[in-house]
Amino acid sequence: MMVKEVYVNAIKRKIPKTWEVKLVKEISNYVAGSTFPKEEQGEINGDIPFYKVSDMNKFNVYMGEANNYVSEEIANKLNLNICPSGTVIFPKLGQALLTNKRRILSQESAFDNNVAGLIAEQVNEKYLYYSLLKIKFNALCNPGTVPSLNKKTINAIDIIYPTLKEQKKIADILSSVDKTIEKTDQVIEKTKELKKGLMQQLLTKGIGHDEFKEVKVPLLPVKWKLPKNWKVKFLKDLTNKITDGAHQTPTYVDEGIPFLRVTDIQEHEIDWEKTKKIPEEEHIKLTKRCKPEKGDILLSKNGTIGITKIVDWNKEFSNFVSLCLIKPNKELVYNKYLSIILGSEFCLQQAAIGSKTGTVTNLHLTEIRKFNIPVPPLEEQKKIANILSTVDEKIQKEEEYKARLERLKKGLMQKLLTGEVRVNVDDIKEA
Repeated sequence: MMVKEVYVNAIKRKIPKTWEVKLVKEISNYVAGSTFPKEEQGEINGDIPFYKVSDMNKFNVYMGEANNYVSEEIANKLNLNICPSGTVIFPKLGQALLTNKRRILSQESAFDNNVAGLIAEQVNEKYLYYSLLKIKFNALCNPGTVPSLNKKTINAIDIIYPTLKEQKKIADILSSVDKTIEKTDQVIEKTKELKKGLMQQLLTKGIGHDEFKEVKVPLLPVKWKLPKNWKVKFLKDLTNKITDGAHQTPTYVDEGIPFLRVTDIQEHEIDWEKTKKIPEEEHIKLTKRCKPEKGDILLSKNGTIGITKIVDWNKEFSNFVSLCLIKPNKELVYNKYLSIILGSEFCLQQAAIGSKTGTVTNLHLTEIRKFNIPVPPLEEQKKIANILSTVDEKIQKEEEYKARLERLKKGLMQKLLTGEVRVNVDDIKEA
């Protein structure tokens, strides 16, 4: 393949000899968003969608149903900038700009003045979308308290420009991956809804019960309706110990004992390479008060409340004060069941009342120890936990599949949008 060296956004690159580099302003038309008066907001039956930045969170590529609509009459009255289907939109002001979102309009639409759009003219609209997706807009922000991008900066962006036939083929390949990602997202959401329904059923009605009782829970305004043979106990009565980790930030080192924080337990698997590390001597001191062991439960209690993680590994670690360490009494409660309950509405409602909210939400150990826990017989706890764990495994597999697809898409974008790998265009018509 014949190549040439060019500068793309000040970086020297090699691209196919027949390709070009063009400025955004040469291939598209920049459109600013419009002011959206509060008195006109809230209408859901108009002709034209009016998008805000928050609407972009609901969609992966193409924009769909909006939270606000306007009639043609109102659009004319407000002198709105109406953009055609295929316009690429993105945040241009505020913290949302740092999220690097890009979306495509699926119909004629308007958007507010925190958003800008590019109407494709001499370029395939989906190719423009994917090309812009590779560029980190947050690195182009104007300096200041509020991140912002202006028309001049956007228009000056370089785009690697293949033939229109190749643009279409590249965009179609990447779109096929996006469609698979979207379908996987739908499976994940449906499975999460299934889990939500199963939790509601299993944690209130159990398995095979026909007699129930109402239980009043201190501090909560509602009663729990539970199977007659279930008990309700304080968390402290189901555990051997409830404590938390280091109350002061320890010394961080490059090599040492892993030190877990709330951010470290939010994924299915802990990324031990990314965790903070502390010296072994500090770890030994911390374990005199808080020694995590396999089978224990970690519960987030500062900032984000209610994330749980069962310690299912043998690796030594310490934890910060933001994580509560719970040692279940194995004769009374199954740790997987307890972990599910601690992350369910049963405990989240109690946590919301017991937490101390200032700059950061904090849940104290005193409140955690007084959590009321519905307690089925031990064998039923295991059955409930195993049913819900099966659903969790399904969700985890789909999320792992989605992550693989996203890595595939990233790799394809790098190779296809630079011409490192060429596409076959003999089977398509000129765009």
